[in-house]
Amino acid sequence: MKCVPAFIKLSVAIILSAVAHSAQLYTDVTSSMGISVPGLGSSAAWSDLDGDGDLDLLVSTSSGMNVFLYRNDGNAFTNVLAGSGLPTEARNFAVGGYDNDGLDDIAIISFGYVDAKLFHNIGGMLFDDVSDTAPVYGTYSWRCSWVDYNDDGWLDLHLCGNTNYLFRNDGDFTFTECAASAGIQTGGRSCAWLDYDNDGLEDCYVGRNGSPNLLYHNKGDGTFEEVGTSAGVADPNGTSGVCAGDYDGDGWFDLYSVNINSPRNYLYRNMGNGTFQDVTLAMGVSDVGDGRTATFLDIDYDGLIDLFTSNHVNPNRLYRNNGIGPFTDIASALGIDQPADPFGTAFGDYDGDGDIDLFLATHFGNSLLRCDGVTNHWIVLRLIGIVSNRSAIGAVVRCTAGGVTSYQRVDGGHGMGDSDSQALEFGLGQSTGPIEVEVHWPSGLVESYSDLAADTHVDITEGSGTGLEGQAEASPGCLAVLDAWPNPASDLLFFSCWIPSAGNPDRMISVAVFDIAGHSVLSFDIGAPDGASTLSLPLGGMSPGIYILRVSSGAESAARSFAVI
Repeated sequence: MKCVPAFIKLSVAIILSAVAHSAQLYTDVTSSMGISVPGLGSSAAWSDLDGDGDLDLLVSTSSGMNVFLYRNDGNAFTNVLAGSGLPTEARNFAVGGYDNDGLDDIAIISFGYVDAKLFHNIGGMLFDDVSDTAPVYGTYSWRCSWVDYNDDGWLDLHLCGNTNYLFRNDGDFTFTECAASAGIQTGGRSCAWLDYDNDGLEDCYVGRNGSPNLLYHNKGDGTFEEVGTSAGVADPNGTSGVCAGDYDGDGWFDLYSVNINSPRNYLYRNMGNGTFQDVTLAMGVSDVGDGRTATFLDIDYDGLIDLFTSNHVNPNRLYRNNGIGPFTDIASALGIDQPADPFGTAFGDYDGDGDIDLFLATHFGNSLLRCDGVTNHWIVLRLIGIVSNRSAIGAVVRCTAGGVTSYQRVDGGHGMGDSDSQALEFGLGQSTGPIEVEVHWPSGLVESYSDLAADTHVDITEGSGTGLEGQAEASPGCLAVLDAWPNPASDLLFFSCWIPSAGNPDRMISVAVFDIAGHSVLSFDIGAPDGASTLSLPLGGMSPGIYILRVSSGAESAARSFAVI
């Protein structure tokens, strides 16, 4: 049998791939959808702000510093900023539900000396300014993001700029600024939150202009340690935007650093041991060092994570993941290489047809680009936290179909001005099932979901899946709920915990039980020694159903689901 050289096989695969995806195209529908955003685009965000099931749009510009609040009315968008309570000036947005009421609230940073603001969503596209009572403040910031850095179920607010601000959500509609005490005060121009070492805690990658980038490792005690140099991600060039995503599907999130006035960008592959490897040239994604921001996503729904990068004066790039060898730039073929100079990008399925649409906030025209012609199958997952924050920001989902596995994370804002839809859009390729989904919730709960249909939008509520046996293992440094039995239970539940050593024999742990609606039905504090412990939980008076057990100690928490019969 004659051997075909590998490079010929790869070339044929790329050609066939280009042919197969030639039907996919982005169409500029800005005017036809009622959107008109003049000026120099600064940021964009997709969010279902009115809770009607479709994505609304926030856009800001730096010329005139205008804000646009577009309500999605199905066949068109309507600007409803007037009377909404939102300001007319903003640089950047972060959307997420800080009070866990099911509606996304909006954090806004502005230019120069103007303080950051926090707006509480009261429904009906109306917002209250709660900045003074929260309080939230901070000037000269470039990026704001929501994150639950201490895994207490309440979203915290991070402002990235010349100086970082970290507002810890105290769970009573107030925040405490703690960047200095947390060791995360040194800032930059952009950031991306991720759990790079898979320890269940959110870490922060900060892109800096003219100084080495920073990687803040979350130590789990409310503080961070900067490890950028030792981890191998201290890109010393002029970084403008950063993003995180798992391009190789190994379950470890990788990093991409977008540079401007520099030789190239950097793709860092997560090696799974606390370090990263620069694989930029090998993967063909160096670009030209003229960038603004970037996002990982599965643009063509083949189950492989692709990479979009925006540039200043050069064309935008859409690097398609071929699964083996270098990526291929298909931006021009898809019609998203222009307009140039996007400071903010927002990907999301605004029309509910399953493919990923795009809004570009650029200095050469602000554009809504609708995606058409995707032939692969898909599933869109919207996560609803119960013990975790209701927005499920920080949750990681593993999706497998047709032998291909990909990972995505619910994001609270990244890059320079990027806020994608928090629904996760997974490609299934030509497979229609079975679809295997595994969710790692911020609470520590790990659940699997099956019997999901392809080409559908699915809501997944924490606690509604099948708890995975052996999801937690005893580790000297991590709190864990190792097991719960009998499950289902009727009168009494036993559960085993691993409690990391703190050198305090009188330490108390907090135990709480929540129903599937998120209501607390039981809570108490109890003393427990370090190491393994077995505790009991009386269930008298609890109605049949699914519940979530949460154990907390200091800044750590862990959870497990169980059923009552």
